[in-house]
Amino acid sequence: MSSTDSILQVSGISLSFKGVKAINELSFDVRRGEICALIGPNGVGNSATLKAISGLVRAGRAQVSRGVIEFLGHDTACGCVRAWSMCWKGDMCSRN
Repeated sequence: MSSTDSILQVSGISLSFKGVKAINELSFDVRRGEICALIGPNGVGNSATLKAISGLVRAGRAQVSRGVIEFLGHDTACGCVRAWSMCWKGDMCSRN
């Protein structure tokens, strides 16, 4: 799949909370118009994955130790605190 087909790309992310690994090298893509769901039992990393994608791990006590999360082709790790609606308008972080 080319990067132009995807609006969200999660590539090999690993996430730890206080040294406890919650996610280990998770990868998936979401294409424009697709509906994606995370399904699984409690404790397998569903919420941790959503926190990593949304940037909430930076506000909590977690750390993404490896991998890349891209939204509309831009790395979300730039740390910009901007409304998601700006991404849809093409007004992305100048560091990307």
